[in-house]
Amino acid sequence: MAHREVRHPHRRDRRKGACRRDGSLGAGPKRRPPLPGRRREGAAAGRPLRPAGLRPPHADAQVARRGALALRPRRNPRHGLAPHGRGPRQTGCGAHDAGQVARLAAVEDQGRRCRRPGERGDHNRRRGHGGRHRARRRSLRGVRRGNRAVKIGLVRRRYTPYGGAEVFLDRFIDGLIGRGHSVALFASRWEEREGVEFHGVPEWGPSFMRPLVFAVNASRAAAAARCDVVLGLERTWCHHVYRAGDGCHREWLERRKRFLGPARRLLLALNPLHRVLLYIERRLFTAPDLRLVVANSQRVRREIAAHYGLPPERIRVIYNGIAPPEPGAHRRAQARRAVRSGLGIAEDDVVVLFVGSGFERKGLGFLIEALALLCGDRENPGARHVRLVVVGKGGTRRYRRLARRLGVEGRIRFAGPQRATPDYYLAADVFALPTIYEPFSNACLEAMALGLPVVTTRANGVAEIMTDGVEGAIVDDPADAAALASALSRFLDEGARAEAGRRAAHTASAYTMERTVDEFLKELERVACADT
Repeated sequence: MAHREVRHPHRRDRRKGACRRDGSLGAGPKRRPPLPGRRREGAAAGRPLRPAGLRPPHADAQVARRGALALRPRRNPRHGLAPHGRGPRQTGCGAHDAGQVARLAAVEDQGRRCRRPGERGDHNRRRGHGGRHRARRRSLRGVRRGNRAVKIGLVRRRYTPYGGAEVFLDRFIDGLIGRGHSVALFASRWEEREGVEFHGVPEWGPSFMRPLVFAVNASRAAAAARCDVVLGLERTWCHHVYRAGDGCHREWLERRKRFLGPARRLLLALNPLHRVLLYIERRLFTAPDLRLVVANSQRVRREIAAHYGLPPERIRVIYNGIAPPEPGAHRRAQARRAVRSGLGIAEDDVVVLFVGSGFERKGLGFLIEALALLCGDRENPGARHVRLVVVGKGGTRRYRRLARRLGVEGRIRFAGPQRATPDYYLAADVFALPTIYEPFSNACLEAMALGLPVVTTRANGVAEIMTDGVEGAIVDDPADAAALASALSRFLDEGARAEAGRRAAHTASAYTMERTVDEFLKELERVACADT
């Protein structure tokens, strides 16, 4: 017997001689003759003959369903229904006979029995652009009802174990996996970890063009991965929810201009990298798929609304959370001795700790100037034992020259980037971050959780959860070295440090990673309800 090809039951066969919607063969110059000895149907209705068994039963069911839709009586009596909506509609093309209706119903019932459980039919399987939106709404309804695990896509350009945003994302992934959700990560570089579906996003070209290349490729990769919800922690335009953990770049440029001379301002304006970032940021906040922006401080919320005109109801504030550390007394003493001996610092010295990458933005130069003023204060005997430890990634030549010029080079230790950052917190006495612009510093929150008083500026989002003089000190202007030195001098006394550290740990205990993940999931549910 000659082999006959069986087409896929859910694809419409458009070849010549294929089956029409009403079950007949299409008119074509080359029509296969029926097999000898086979039963022939449709001759009574005047249709072309079709060999039985040429297509699977559920393929005939698709044809039957399409025909049954034409026979189904409409509920609107204006469309020509018989009284009480009974009987087929009489149209200009003639009425269907009862035998044809019975045959179509029998074939449709047979196809319904062959259909797999949960299958919704061919028109949903072969959907177009509108079908993709229906699928996305169904997936978001799954988030809202909590009836299944959700595939959540996370977008971050690259991973470094020293960055605050990356550390937050690392802990956020742990929280999502712990709740049974699947995570797809879109990044150009990332450390492999169990339970995460990693999608490498290529980036190439000059350094100023790479953010744009990543944004384009990340959008394509996220669309191909078909995630239920995409959370963006990078400036791209492919996400439904964007976490503005890096703040507003336009605001940062305006703040930076205040501390630059005319020549450096001109170079800043001509820098192509900032032009690319501003373009991406503008496209991000005007993307049609963007439904919610999550800011990590009220300050960032106001900046985004002011620069890009987003309505306040589309911007939600969720403060960062951390895993609450619980080091014992033995662990504290051990870390304190190990770090101080490695840096050549005495046990009775007062250590001021600075942690952060991007020294210029986080105000390391201002802190060195304040240290010089503090150590030059002869009326304060405790100032002679102050040491500054700098942990983070960045060029140090400029700051070493500044310390040498101010005469405090011997009081500063540059430790570089460190993985064991908690040991440095345990070895320190005060934490200082006189930043120019910081949406919400994880380093400050970690220092508070480990019982350190924090000295920072109002440009830091952490200042919104602090009270000046309680958990530490808040300075208005980071360039005011005298005010910064005065704030540090408050905590040269051991009793004042202990009291402020105790209150700082109590405040930080409310900002846990579990709380952050819960609030994020609630926002996803809210977005899902609005979408449906």
